[in-house]
Amino acid sequence: MIRKLLTFALTHRIATMILVAVLIGAGVLSWMNLQKEAYPDIGDTQAVVITLYPGQAPEDVEQQVTMPLERALNGVPRVIERRSKTIFGLSVIELTFEDGTDDYFARQRVLEKLNDAVLPAGVNPSLGPLTGPVGEIYRYVVEAPDNYSPMELRTLQDWVIIPRILQVPGVADVVNFGGLVKQYHVITSPEYLDRYNLTIQNLIDAINNNNLNTGGNIIITSVSGVPVFIKNVAHVEEYPSPPTGVLGYTIQTNDSTKIDINSGIQGLIAMRRGENASEVIVGLKNRIDDINAHDLPPGVR
Repeated sequence: MIRKLLTFALTHRIATMILVAVLIGAGVLSWMNLQKEAYPDIGDTQAVVITLYPGQAPEDVEQQVTMPLERALNGVPRVIERRSKTIFGLSVIELTFEDGTDDYFARQRVLEKLNDAVLPAGVNPSLGPLTGPVGEIYRYVVEAPDNYSPMELRTLQDWVIIPRILQVPGVADVVNFGGLVKQYHVITSPEYLDRYNLTIQNLIDAINNNNLNTGGNIIITSVSGVPVFIKNVAHVEEYPSPPTGVLGYTIQTNDSTKIDINSGIQGLIAMRRGENASEVIVGLKNRIDDINAHDLPPGVR
């Protein structure tokens, strides 16, 4: 067999060279398209159910949220393991499926069963992002001049940067660390409310009803046909919500000077399971360059 192969190669040299060139080209093309990962995701298919129940003790969250969800999720097919964790104001249930189960099949079945759970009013469970234990592929920080406050940077992060990054093919989620979330605080006092025979609950109901409908001037009540607005009994301020943590880090400039950042903004980008990390990284870098060039105020990057 080997003698025949050598005889053919020496007799038909041009055809042999063409065949070798084709094989080399196929090998190079295969290498370029090969998915290269430092830590391949070999984990089982999972679906994580995350439920917020703010202000409630772990015992209450366990009885009113975690246990009803576990009963509803018992009927999900192809599940081999169930784990739950309940802490203050938070319930997390993790379902692990049989080897070979499609991710979207698993998530669809979990979503169907969530509708069967009887939960307290205002409690809405959701699925965690479709990513694996080694899905984190990129980190970035938001840099800005000193005249930008942590609340302004967090607003840019939440409403400009993260939505644009989530549009990159292959990105499953962007997790934020640091910054201050902007809120609108309505500040009033009893003498303002007594002037129109109102209570704090009247003010709260008016704001809630307006949020369910449309924005604009909020009418609380009317006196002799004259509407009473929020501005007549209170004033509104932009103020951050209480922080749950602080991000600090040190950067080193080209001249070896170290700068400490005590209130920074960081994003952790998670890749969708099954995607090519090399391709997603290229898309991320292009999108971040585009965000820096067109979407952010001067000096912010």
